[in-house]
Amino acid sequence: MLILNCHFGGESKLNGIDQSDRKNNNRWLATASTWVAPRLNIQLQYGQDIETQNGFKQGDRINLRLAKVF
Repeated sequence: MLILNCHFGGESKLNGIDQSDRKNNNRWLATASTWVAPRLNIQLQYGQDIETQNGFKQGDRINLRLAKVF
């Protein structure tokens, strides 16, 4: 699965003046998932930011998740 996330936020004002600080971040994320038992799922994700405006740019991102269905 391949996901594209777009996060954006509003621009702030100080004394009625726009601060040109609108947040606009784009990221891609690829996920591989498999069931290792009837009620246990494991997921591995990798991704990174494509574009970051007025925020911290995230380099490589790796997530390992276990999900137990109950």
